[in-house]
Amino acid sequence: MHLFQYNMKESHKDMLVGKKYVIRPTRTEMTTVFDYERLLSRVETFVVRTSIGHHLIAVRSWPSRSSFSVRMKKQVIIFTQPNSSDLGSFLQPRYVNLPQLAEIFEMDVYGFDYSGSVFNSGFM
Repeated sequence: MHLFQYNMKESHKDMLVGKKYVIRPTRTEMTTVFDYERLLSRVETFVVRTSIGHHLIAVRSWPSRSSFSVRMKKQVIIFTQPNSSDLGSFLQPRYVNLPQLAEIFEMDVYGFDYSGSVFNSGFM
């Protein structure tokens, strides 16, 4: 299941750098629209350009309430998905997902697809 199901010209990718936009992961069995609305209400998507000019899809997810620990408030989790998956796999309501990790650890989680996958440019 791919987060993005279209190809975009390399020249158009620069227009998305630093801008927020909506994503719609492919729905899986036994899920409702409400499941996705609730999950994606704590997800922000953006594109970053690396120092060598590659584009990466990235998401930020945050917990529903702030941590009580001052130390934890200053930390984030940087998540890169394992091989043979994409970021959309970790935005599914019935599986371990990025908003769930943010909730468990009470901190923001930033996730990204690796260079060369789906929408991202560059090489692995």
